[in-house]
Amino acid sequence: MKRRRRRRTNWVFAGVIASLVLIAVLYVLGGAAIKTPSTAFQFHELLLARGIDCVVVIWLFCVGSAIGSFLNVVAWRMPRGKSINGFSHCPRCQERLAWHDNLPVFGWLALRGRCRSCHLPISPRYPLVELVVGLCITAIGLVELYGGLRNLPIAGGTIPRLRPLSMPIVTREMGGFWLYHTAAVTSLWGLGLIRFDAQRLPLRLVLFVFAVVIGGMLLWWPLAVVPWQLTDSAVRTPWSLLGVVMRMLTGLVAGTMIARSLGRFVAPAADLKLDPLGKETARLVDLIAIMSIVGIVVGWQASLGVAVVATLLAGWLAQRVSSRPLADRDGLAWLAVTIPVVVTLQIVFWRTLEAVPIWPSSHASPWTIVAAAMLLLILPMTLRTIPAESSAPREEDPEDDPVDEDQEVDGEDRAAASA
Repeated sequence: MKRRRRRRTNWVFAGVIASLVLIAVLYVLGGAAIKTPSTAFQFHELLLARGIDCVVVIWLFCVGSAIGSFLNVVAWRMPRGKSINGFSHCPRCQERLAWHDNLPVFGWLALRGRCRSCHLPISPRYPLVELVVGLCITAIGLVELYGGLRNLPIAGGTIPRLRPLSMPIVTREMGGFWLYHTAAVTSLWGLGLIRFDAQRLPLRLVLFVFAVVIGGMLLWWPLAVVPWQLTDSAVRTPWSLLGVVMRMLTGLVAGTMIARSLGRFVAPAADLKLDPLGKETARLVDLIAIMSIVGIVVGWQASLGVAVVATLLAGWLAQRVSSRPLADRDGLAWLAVTIPVVVTLQIVFWRTLEAVPIWPSSHASPWTIVAAAMLLLILPMTLRTIPAESSAPREEDPEDDPVDEDQEVDGEDRAAASA
């Protein structure tokens, strides 16, 4: 008689769920207790409001992590000319996956990082991407929906000021800014993940991203939060079409110049004139596209600060990470995935950073801008981490590299997110 296999308890998954539930309970009880003395409401009456806070956070993270799951599919399939549509299945056993196996982050934890049917391992990179993208979008949503856009460097007073323990009052302006910034960060993550895999950015994806960031700003001028010139005025400038166009043009120019400065170390052999189709030139062009998007979204002034911090973070990661499959990632790969993180921080703390004298902003002195530009001539030296031959886009072969096998398994596993 065949013995029935005893199912082991997934303590990691159970521990994560229990910890999240405990945090939510403590927040609801603690938030209501803190708010009760300063309001006319009773403790039990505030429990519902704090519960709604948890629902909002869960919803934001679910949306963000689902976007991260979809970006995993985009990063794997689009550079290889594959369709991002279709149902989720294992590419080896061809077993169609259950919906709960495709849940971002938690599906991977519940499966213990392996396919339920054939038990092949799934790379932890994919739940990590879902987690980080989810946190980025959640952070933007919380500060712009709960904070009443107080994170942006615009003159306040017309937008209701909300405290962390208050229920959000979502206005059209708040929703518009959140959607635009979410789309911008999502786009940067999509491009960054493709470049992290040493793949060339698909032209149709780049054009789509530029259409989103440029089209959104042209359709709604307030999205151009800061002016295109340095100014000492703290009053919000009445926008015009010419001002918005100049704002975007300066962002494009700044992004190009910053990318050329960084390219001296991440694509030293690039030559747009003599070798426009070369592999090194392709790396430079991709970096120009990414930095141009940054310049459009946060303005040319802040893009200098974003580039400096992203370069420092990417250089540190490139030097510190020593285990496969990440050891062969070059400086450009790390820079591509640190830029979305730093842009998120720029959006979340935008108003605060505008008041910091040493941070490049629309209120900064010309010397601050010059200092940031000079740093970009020196700091990118930390990104020179690769031999010349490793700059070519790689085609993973599942039969040769077990790490790339994991990536393909998970790339197919997450395909349902795009349906």
